[in-house]
Amino acid sequence: MFRRFFKYLTFENVPVYLERWPKTVILIVVALTALFALQIPNLSFSTSVYDLVIEDLPETERYKAFKKVYGSLKNSSSAEL
Repeated sequence: MFRRFFKYLTFENVPVYLERWPKTVILIVVALTALFALQIPNLSFSTSVYDLVIEDLPETERYKAFKKVYGSLKNSSSAEL
């Protein structure tokens, strides 16, 4: 059943679907947009260097040694740099 469906679902057929069923296409797009919009409250970004560090790299050890000597920038503001 899915093979038959995907056989007709090609980029060449998109204009045909838009002409034949414009309301259905718009409804599907709105439903998908709403589905993605519902996930926005769960979206989070982490820009911390500590989250981006890969433990197995030699650079990570150098970074830890650097932090031990010079400390962390956690409590300082960027204006002081």
